[in-house]
Amino acid sequence: MLARDIMTTNVITVGPDSEIDAVSTLLLEHHITAVPVVDDKGQVLGIISDSDLMLRMAGWPANPCCAC
Repeated sequence: MLARDIMTTNVITVGPDSEIDAVSTLLLEHHITAVPVVDDKGQVLGIISDSDLMLRMAGWPANPCCAC
């Protein structure tokens, strides 16, 4: 099996200035677990997942180190 066999082709994205509440709602409404964050040219800047949102709500740092 290859990535193209299971990947999503109609990708929903958000911008870097999107409100977290809106991102969370988007994930729920579309039954997805992550969205790419893109700039105005469509270049990927990062990704936000449902796990990222849950960890931040639990008080975990934004960029945890590997030596925790």
